[in-house]
Amino acid sequence: MSDLGKSIRQYAIILIVTLALVEIASFSVLVWRSAAAEDITLGQAATLRLGQHPLADRHVARVKTDSEYLFLPPTQYAFRANARFSDLKVGRHGFILNGDNEPAYFPDKPPALKRVVLLGGSSAAGATASGNDKTIAAQLELLLNEGGVSRFQVLNFGMGGNYSYGELTKLITEVAYLQADAVIMLDGFNDAHYSNLEHLRAELDAPLMNWADFSYQYFDTMASLRGNLRPAPPLMTYAYLLVTTALGETADSSLRERRAAMYAELPARALSNWVAERDPHFQSVLKTNLDIAAGWVARQGGRYLGYLQPHPWEYKDLSCERAADTKMMVGRLGPTIDEARYIEIMQAAFQGYAKVYRELEQAYSEETAVHFVDLRAMFEDVTDCIYNDPIHYNDRGNRLIADRMYTDLLAAGFVD
Repeated sequence: MSDLGKSIRQYAIILIVTLALVEIASFSVLVWRSAAAEDITLGQAATLRLGQHPLADRHVARVKTDSEYLFLPPTQYAFRANARFSDLKVGRHGFILNGDNEPAYFPDKPPALKRVVLLGGSSAAGATASGNDKTIAAQLELLLNEGGVSRFQVLNFGMGGNYSYGELTKLITEVAYLQADAVIMLDGFNDAHYSNLEHLRAELDAPLMNWADFSYQYFDTMASLRGNLRPAPPLMTYAYLLVTTALGETADSSLRERRAAMYAELPARALSNWVAERDPHFQSVLKTNLDIAAGWVARQGGRYLGYLQPHPWEYKDLSCERAADTKMMVGRLGPTIDEARYIEIMQAAFQGYAKVYRELEQAYSEETAVHFVDLRAMFEDVTDCIYNDPIHYNDRGNRLIADRMYTDLLAAGFVD
């Protein structure tokens, strides 16, 4: 090999090594920044950043990122077919399975089959359950089919981050066509969070009525207020992301001003503020969403059960959870929200929601197919651990909720 060839080879090796080191350093910086900004561990941050690589779906096994979702105009978002959500398997029809296999019937429904649809957020979906067979839906289906005859089907339409308005859109765009004999909605946490706290994460001075965390993200993206719709390149991915992040921060001030002005001019903001003046926790918004859902189900001849979900800040003895060092508040809410303030806000929201459920139960007192139930005190006498975090239940918690749903369906005459 000539001296020129050797020199070229040496320079090529040096260039490749240098680029590799730059990429590794960029990845490390991004992981550290994500861990600090998102209040997560370095391992979780690394997993999130690996999921940003354009080849991650093919070359990184089960990266837990928002890649389990896709944008869907009617409902804002949906599960991808055959995805994984919190270690739970999503089937080819886009909802969480009750075991390893797809349902025997879907969307077709034989005359002898009774179909139940469970709607809710990640708690209803079964996030942190030890397996698909340990979710609320799976355990309810097992209870309904005691004796081995599969006469009942429970479809798990719970989704991470969903809330009463999102469930209402899911009901009218999908569930309405599935001939459901019963619809169950488990709500509380996400409505309370979005109505009282999410605007702090979104860096706004007040919440927007019926907006979720992903609502702000989609709006900002579509309005060119965040991110870039173009994917990062497959080579030097993290150096590219680090540079674009740094460039974005140099223009942060003007972007923040433009974003604040755009939100201030939204007609939805004016209406939201008007409602909030009369109803600071948006209790009337939750009531409207639930009322519309229940009324529609009843008019179709189905049964409706609306549950205010149990939460850890009232009734439950948390000695077990505290001993296990279970975190009892979500992160990224800013320096003004410590755990005491967070609990105060969530308690007040849930107490207001309890009034909503009582009012709705009274309003439907003559409609035997509709019931609204407050489950806040459900774990009052349970001393064992129930919560894996401030939102999600362990397998036992899921089973206790499934037991209660089964009992209520039995009392309503749903089970022959």
